[in-house]
Amino acid sequence: MKKVMMTSDKTNSLKAAASLLNGCEMLVVFTVEREGNRTVLHILADDQKLEYSVINDQDMLNFLNELKQQVDHPEDVEEVLMEFKNLK
Repeated sequence: MKKVMMTSDKTNSLKAAASLLNGCEMLVVFTVEREGNRTVLHILADDQKLEYSVINDQDMLNFLNELKQQVDHPEDVEEVLMEFKNLK
């Protein structure tokens, strides 16, 4: 499995996540969860894995809303947004 390395740069992370979601043939995992004091977005598609984590919930909310604008299937991001709101 190829792992997509992430930086702390939100713009690059958004591009990588949108590219992975738009280019994948099979989306296996697309979820958000708490891991300690961080909130982590997990994407596993085809042979690539992407993780994006933040400490501030508002940062994750902003990331997901911006990601929704960049993907071909925004309804997938909507599901993750609902899941994120239920974490609180």
